[in-house]
Amino acid sequence: MRILLIGSKGQLGSELNISLKKYGEIIDSDRSKLDLENHEKISLYIEQIHPTIIINASAYTNVEEAEDNEILASKINFKAVSILAQISKKLDILLIHFSTDYVFDGTKKDPYLEDDLPCPINIYGKTKLEGEKAIQESGCKYYIFRVSWLIGKYGSNFAKKIIYFAKNKETLKVINDQKGVPTSPRLIGEVMNHLIKSYQTNSIWDFGIYNLNPRGEASWFIIAKFIINFINEMDNKNSFLVKSVQPVSTNEFKTKAKRPLNSLLDNSKLEKVLGYELNDWESYFINDLKEILHNSL
Repeated sequence: MRILLIGSKGQLGSELNISLKKYGEIIDSDRSKLDLENHEKISLYIEQIHPTIIINASAYTNVEEAEDNEILASKINFKAVSILAQISKKLDILLIHFSTDYVFDGTKKDPYLEDDLPCPINIYGKTKLEGEKAIQESGCKYYIFRVSWLIGKYGSNFAKKIIYFAKNKETLKVINDQKGVPTSPRLIGEVMNHLIKSYQTNSIWDFGIYNLNPRGEASWFIIAKFIINFINEMDNKNSFLVKSVQPVSTNEFKTKAKRPLNSLLDNSKLEKVLGYELNDWESYFINDLKEILHNSL
């Protein structure tokens, strides 16, 4: 089996590059090998490799900059994805693609289901939704996994920013009215292992969209408090200045892009095909946090 991993050096791709090696040859394609902005070369590159599976872990993810760079965001999140879907259909390749909770507006009170009507409120969410639709309309074999609040040991993320500020500030102000859960790349790797194993043995899941995040509920403030409490337990050298974490509302932070207030995703569809319940977010998050903190000290 040949797996083309696009975005292999990113926060998610770095984890998948390690966790999926046992399934065959991993062709790790970072931007230097496959630039999703260069649409003319995407199909040719894939035709030359002719993988069994394409995993697209790459995207334009800067939510703020996307508001001023819709053309670029669309080029990567929509148009390049459309080409991936079309070539996957042509060569009978399975396409695994990662999307986002930001395809929803966040006004629903309960966790979002896969078939709830999307309604993005920022450019990033809009272009990711366009990418989803391009895959669905292509006729290829696909799995789209909507993921919320990705935080792992690789790349830049919220936990690393909190640790940085905790070293340099006594008081941190963190948004408390956006609810969701952090999703660990390790959890995604666990699910991808299950999926690819099933695909190898012809125990194929139904193609389509799946929500992929752990159980539970949090906010950015709750996650920050979790991090600071852990720091206080582990930091024997008193190398952190932080004394308190204060909750604030979204309205107190002026940003270009609107964020959904509810980013919770119902994962019962995924749990059904896995055959087991996922754990609460804390059990995944703590392991990543230990490594992030270790690397920052």
